[in-house]
Amino acid sequence: MRSRSSPDGVHDAVVYGQDCGAPRDVSTHAIVLTLSDAVPSRRGSKAISVTPPDTLSPILVIEYNRGAAPERFPGEGPVVDATWLARDSLVLQFDSRARVLRRESTVRGVGIRYASLIRAGP
Repeated sequence: MRSRSSPDGVHDAVVYGQDCGAPRDVSTHAIVLTLSDAVPSRRGSKAISVTPPDTLSPILVIEYNRGAAPERFPGEGPVVDATWLARDSLVLQFDSRARVLRRESTVRGVGIRYASLIRAGP
């Protein structure tokens, strides 16, 4: 799990892996939390367990697309980097070869933009 706070400290962008149970079937999720939120917890999630479980929907869900988009480490989903441009503007970067399962443009007053992340390697 990786977390980045907004410049004003009100929001956090959290990126974590979700294991769906099948071999090599790990997806990467991103959510935006406020100070009063808890990190979602599901069976197989690499996020920390907290109560109440899974009260928020992810703004981004991607999978490695049968190996086209490399994983950060074996057993993790594709790489997603989060960068705050302002207190209400977030950029999520990921490999364009990843399969996108969910992609939101706004959440909680924060505009979300997406960009291709280019990394060396396979």
